[in-house]
Amino acid sequence: MNKKILIHLTDTCYWFATPFDNQFWIEKIFELKKRPKWKIFSLLFENLEQLKKYCFVDKVQEKFILENKFFSSFILKKKDILKNFFSDFDTVCARIENEKFDFSPVWTDFFKNWKKPVTTTSVNISGENFFYWKEKILEVFWKFSDDIEMIFPENFKEKEVLLQSSKIFDLTKNDFWRIR
Repeated sequence: MNKKILIHLTDTCYWFATPFDNQFWIEKIFELKKRPKWKIFSLLFENLEQLKKYCFVDKVQEKFILENKFFSSFILKKKDILKNFFSDFDTVCARIENEKFDFSPVWTDFFKNWKKPVTTTSVNISGENFFYWKEKILEVFWKFSDDIEMIFPENFKEKEVLLQSSKIFDLTKNDFWRIR
């Protein structure tokens, strides 16, 4: 079976993930979520070094990211290497993987040899609440299990009670401001 979409738990909620440069699987996630095309997806980066390869990050932004990277996403200007990722936009919403959290596409066998950012978005139907519980995910998305690999931690009940919505900071302005 050649699954190209992953459902995984992060420090904020369950997320869909797929290779950032595979438009077919990105379109599939839009379809699964019933999401309008103008609501673009985030990119998940393994670490700050990888983020800096794909996005413009100055010293002030870098310091802010390092101080706020857990439970946060950052709007940044894209470099040319990302020009085809939602090409109508010159920015991207970026997350750095929380290395303190042990369930992530960056750390799993699913992307073991994948050395690029991962397209990511919350697991839910667009406009509805995030799915924080394994049972809800299975109820809604199990019928797509031929395309989706689902990874649930053995102690998921313990992890799920800690989940929270992420903060989003726009770092493209001189005075960084929180969007959500």
